[in-house]
Parts: sequence; structure tokens; C-alpha cells
Amino acid sequence: MIKKISEKNDSALMSSIESDIIDNKQTGEVNGGQETEGFGPMSYMLKREFKKLPHKNVPLNSNKLVAICASTGGPNALAKIIPKLPKDLNAPVIMVQHMPSGFTDSMAKRLDEKSEITVTEAENGFKLRKGHMYIAKGGKHLSITGRRSGLYISLLDTPPRSGLRPCADIMFESLMKLDLDEIICVVLTGMGSDGTRGIGELYEKKNVYVIAQDEKTSAVDGMPGMVRKAGLADEVLPLEAIADAITRVTGIKLSTDGNGGN
Repeated sequence: MIKKISEKNDSALMSSIESDIIDNKQTGEVNGGQETEGFGPMSYMLKREFKKLPHKNVPLNSNKLVAICASTGGPNALAKIIPKLPKDLNAPVIMVQHMPSGFTDSMAKRLDEKSEITVTEAENGFKLRKGHMYIAKGGKHLSITGRRSGLYISLLDTPPRSGLRPCADIMFESLMKLDLDEIICVVLTGMGSDGTRGIGELYEKKNVYVIAQDEKTSAVDGMPGMVRKAGLADEVLPLEAIADAITRVTGIKLSTDGNGGN
């Protein structure tokens, strides 16, 4: 009985969050087939072929990072993926969900309650830890900074890009100069094309593995669809298979490896 009530509350929360995203989303405009900066999330048009570096398999306990992005349909997709990830996942997880301020903290807390990994809303200065997930704060861009002591979160108040803040492209761009052996990018359901340019440029400089949600299980196939059209997806998977794929590619943290702290 308690479980049923919990599931009902989770569903109600996700529906509330999703309704707010739909009510607040901005539709983009395309001017003559060219990219138009400053409009909504549909503004990016694929204009060139990205020159992908060949993916290299690395040891399971290498320095890895999982970066996820989503928009419309994302909260419900995350509710089916994150609780399936193991607590000893061999990487931190960062996440951009297109969402206004005031909702990301509630979503993070509900996911944390149901998951083995620790899920928190991102804050300035947090040190990334394996087996932890950090969700971009609504209304702030998420950027990752590398220091000798590790990787740290920076929240940015810079203007929206293509009508979006947080913007996934900005998150992916911040990873280009980091000392990482492998970056696992996951593109989930969502309107528009946010993430494609950032992943494409990241793919030209880093060892990247991209998992894209398939069209059938996506509430909106804009974001994963554009990644597929750009030829950036290493795997195209239904929603129910994505958690296992993240775990398989990322690996499990060795017991001798310390987590550090925030």
C-alpha cells in the first residue's frame, strides 16, 4: 500500500514538473534555413559534418564522466533510468534538464529517494564524485572546471543560448579541456536540438561515447533525433535499455578507489 502511494506521488510530481516545462517552453524560429541565435531550442540547424575521433575502449576504472541532457519528457525518462544505476558507478553523472528555477531541487530529491546513486541539485563549488548525480539548477548554466584536486561545478548566470538556460551545449563545451579518458554522453527525449553542437564539437577533441534514446520511446524526438541525424550516436536504444548501457560503458568503481568529497 505504501509503495502504491509513493508511486502515485512520484507520478503526480513528474506530471506537475512536465506540465510546467510544456507551459514555459520556447519554440524557436528558423530564418531562411540558417541558424538564428537568441531564439528557442529549435534554432540550431545542422550545417556541417562533425569529424569524429574514433572511439577508444579504456580500462573500466579510468577517469570517466557521464553527461546527460533532456527536455520535454525528460523527468519521466529520468525516473525510469536513474534508479537503475548502481551506487558504485565508475563516474560522476552531470545532467541538464530544460527546466525553470524552483523545480530541479524537488526532482533531484525524489530521484535521490528512489536511487542507489546520490542525486543532488548542482551547486557552485561541488566536487564531482563517482556514484553521484548532479542536476543543473533551473535557470543556471552548468559548467565543469578542472583543478589538480578534481572536477568542480560552476553555475553560470550568462545569457540564455537559443532561449535556454540551462543549455546542454554549454555543459558539453565545458568538458573539452578536461583531463578525462572517456565521456559518455546520453541524449534523451526533448524538443529542439540542444546538445548536438556541443557533443559534435566535443567528439572532435575527446574520447566520447554517445547513447541516444530511440524515436519510439521518446515523448519528443527532437534532441535525440538530431544527434542521430548528425551521425553522432554510437548506440540508439529504447528508454528501458539506457540504464544498462550507461552501466556497461561506464563500468563499476573498484572497491579500492576513494570517492573524495564536496
